[in-house]
Amino acid sequence: MDRQVPLLRMARRLAAAAADKDWDTLGRIDRELAATLPQLAARGAWSTAEQRALDELQRAHDAARADCVRETAEAGRRLSQMRESKEGWMAYAMNEEWQESRT
Repeated sequence: MDRQVPLLRMARRLAAAAADKDWDTLGRIDRELAATLPQLAARGAWSTAEQRALDELQRAHDAARADCVRETAEAGRRLSQMRESKEGWMAYAMNEEWQESRT
């Protein structure tokens, strides 16, 4: 069986999930990839077309990984900002409660 098609299919799915920021799907595809690649590799040497597809899959995986790293860093920045603003939010909420209790 030609391994080019499943490799290209996984590359497209990885790219689509990363573009959609669908982290659950991206995780599932990554786990599927980890299980599938050794099985495909066990079939012997890669043809030229299969090697190109494998290279494309590697590029898609690298890009998805970079997206995950960027999103993780951004989430960390947002959480840090939220922690820094916590006292202000709490004061605002307490003021709102106080205003409501006076009416």
